[in-house]
Amino acid sequence: MKYLFILFIIAFLSACQDRAKNDADPWISLWNGNDLEGWHSYLGEPYNVDIDSLGNKIERFGVDNDPLEVIQVVELDNENSIRISGVAWGMLYTEDSY
Repeated sequence: MKYLFILFIIAFLSACQDRAKNDADPWISLWNGNDLEGWHSYLGEPYNVDIDSLGNKIERFGVDNDPLEVIQVVELDNENSIRISGVAWGMLYTEDSY
């Protein structure tokens, strides 16, 4: 029984060391802080607007088409930030998997 307990302690400490190695993995920043390189946007129809100035029905903007600049990088408090105006519904998504 004493040997079984010692074996358990050794196995436990080995598992803790492996976990510590995994926790030491480098931090991965999702945004470079400058632009939206590596990211794509998808925008639907703008809110509260059905037709444009020419009387045409406004369709979804789609992928990487943002004529209203709904998603942009702006400077706020001397740092770059991602601003989403909310004029149209949409999303940002990355090329990479995490």
